[in-house]
Amino acid sequence: MDNLAHRIAVEWTEGGQVRTGVHIFRRETSLGLAAWTSGRVVPGPMNLGLFDARETGEAWNLDLRTPDSEADVDLATRTADRVPTDSVFHSMEGLRSFLEAGAVGWSANRTGDRIEAMHMAVERFQVQPLEVRHLRCRWFERQLGDAEWCVDSAVRMEPTGVRWMHAGAFATAGRDRANVTIQ
Repeated sequence: MDNLAHRIAVEWTEGGQVRTGVHIFRRETSLGLAAWTSGRVVPGPMNLGLFDARETGEAWNLDLRTPDSEADVDLATRTADRVPTDSVFHSMEGLRSFLEAGAVGWSANRTGDRIEAMHMAVERFQVQPLEVRHLRCRWFERQLGDAEWCVDSAVRMEPTGVRWMHAGAFATAGRDRANVTIQ
């Protein structure tokens, strides 16, 4: 089973403390059962997609095709020794700390009237930094238009012993309010 999440890192204040997590705009899966149960049994809808992942030596490439073509992805990477020097995470330790502390993912529900949170608890995970050689992400292109955007860093995560737990929800003021402003 392959999964892909179109997401950004986020911070918020809760009880006077800064918390970290991710806002997930859209998720894709290769498994029909996961697509059907998502948003019904577990928070956050997933869309069915056709994945073509290829690994050759240090190269790792991914082509994702979605039925509506709204979230197609073309990605070419190669393994790296570290995150980019200008990354907001500064180092692999910083990235790993964020991933461990930021295990909460927020996404709109199927109707767009609630934002739901999932907490990903893992026994352990391996993280491989990737150097992005080429990226075309139709979803971000559509959402951001001509705005400049860049990838801070890319990693390939392989978690072991994953448990997903519902971590809360809040109502939005309507479907249009379930959007996040990117600055």
